[in-house]
Amino acid sequence: MHNISGWLLSGDLGFYDDDGELFITSRISDFILFRAINVLPTEIEAVLQTHPAVFQVVVIGIPHELDEQHPMAIVSIIPGKTVEQELINLVETNLPDHCRIRGGVKFVDEIPRTATGKIAKRQLQSMFVN
Repeated sequence: MHNISGWLLSGDLGFYDDDGELFITSRISDFILFRAINVLPTEIEAVLQTHPAVFQVVVIGIPHELDEQHPMAIVSIIPGKTVEQELINLVETNLPDHCRIRGGVKFVDEIPRTATGKIAKRQLQSMFVN
């Protein structure tokens, strides 16, 4: 964290509501950079989470030669469901083009977490990025 012109730069991203309450929604470092556009993974995750077969989801950026990064969804689903194309279509019809899951969908039994309960994004990166 550092201070610039009276602002505390923590690396967090958030907003104030109409009552002046602050809501932290994400980390700036969690952005996926796609063709110089900052893509917020939580926006894609929120749409994917609306699918009835999705139990848990996390979106990470995977490297791409031309586009910098492509969003990849890592999903834990309710057993017995096959929904990959449905999830891709859900994002394509509800979010802008730069949010498309160009990196694909990977399925896991359980989303790994750190000792403090946060999603282990570094572990997911090492699992799915060559």
